[in-house]
Parts: sequence; structure tokens; C-alpha cells
Amino acid sequence: MKSVIHVNDKITIAGGVEVYVSQIQPLLIELGWRSEWVGMSRSGQRLKIVSYNKKFAWDGLLRDFSSSPVAEFMREGLVHLHSISDPVLIRALLEIAPVVRTMHEPRMFCPGHGKFWAKDEQACTIPAGLHCLLHAYTKKCCNRHPKRLIPAYQNTRF
Repeated sequence: MKSVIHVNDKITIAGGVEVYVSQIQPLLIELGWRSEWVGMSRSGQRLKIVSYNKKFAWDGLLRDFSSSPVAEFMREGLVHLHSISDPVLIRALLEIAPVVRTMHEPRMFCPGHGKFWAKDEQACTIPAGLHCLLHAYTKKCCNRHPKRLIPAYQNTRF
């Protein structure tokens, strides 16, 4: 049986991404696919994974993920990423299974996650680049605290 494992940062309805994932589940099953919704979060080297339907949960070290039962399950299908922008998690998933990513928000191409200049109240039409670091301060388009701005920029570059 064909499988799709939807990986998101949440397994509760919090916005449009979760509504989409919850609505696609029965449609895929109806078409003969096995479909699972999985929430993943990382804190340092600790990785937590929980399935929406409570079939499995795993809490362990990132270095042990590839040999976990959850990774074995994911190897059986296609991993569909939603709202995961952590390069460490993406690399870990790429090592175990084919991965596709649906972009529900502009975080892949905007460190500010909105492509909007708050100061000017205008949409940003410039591709992401080093100028984003300056625009965070001059256009107020991103969190300006360096401990959030630099990782957001690095994630967009990734």
C-alpha cells in the first residue's frame, strides 16, 4: 500500500495548515493510500514525534532517530513536510525517505515570514538576500533581535 506521512510542527488544529492536513487524510485513504499525520519538534538534540491518531510516539535523541521505529515507519512511504523549516529536521528526514514540501507560508523565501514591510505598509518584491538583515531594521519586516533574525535568515538560505 502506498503511504504518505504528513509531518507538521503541530497535530492540533491551529491554522490553515492543520485544517488542510486534517482534510486531506480521508481523501487519500479513499484513494487507497495510507495517510498519517505526524507532529515533530526539536529542542537541542531532543526530538519528539507524535502521531495524530496516537498510533505511535517517540521521544529521544536526534542521533537515534534514524534507527527508531518511527523512522522505520517513515521509510515505507513518502514524507510530506508542512511548516517544518528546521534544517536539522529536514536533513534527518531526507536521510530516511523521499521528501516533498508544501509551502503554506512564505518562510521558505522570507526570513520575516510575511514578504511585507510593516514600516511602509507595502509588500516586499525583492528576492531574499543579505539586504534582509538591513531591512529588518529599516523596513520592520522581521524580528530584529539577532538571536531570532540570524536563524530566520539562515533557515531561508537553507
